[in-house]
Amino acid sequence: MKNTINTFTEFMSVEITRSNIKGANPTLKALQQYKQDILFSDLNNELLSDFERSLYSTQETSIDAILEYFSHIETFVSIAIDKGLFESKDNPFLTFTAKSSDQAITEDLKKIVW
Repeated sequence: MKNTINTFTEFMSVEITRSNIKGANPTLKALQQYKQDILFSDLNNELLSDFERSLYSTQETSIDAILEYFSHIETFVSIAIDKGLFESKDNPFLTFTAKSSDQAITEDLKKIVW
């Protein structure tokens, strides 16, 4: 059977349907609102940082929800690695960690000041 999964967001959708990962649908929805089709090759620190900034720029998403989104994304990256769809050496979570709101604000202020 040929693998017909072309994007990370498609992979997440399929895995959410077949798994019992609780509360992952809002994560997928938020990712797709940010960028509809995220390729596996798009998964890097820049994309995750931009996604994180976009989440913090809206007042509709709580800090706890944002941190949970990144926990889910990391879980699905790990599953994709286990299934051979993504190289472990390319895992952005080896170097990326979602920030609390205070950390994100402090970093943004440093960029403005410097």
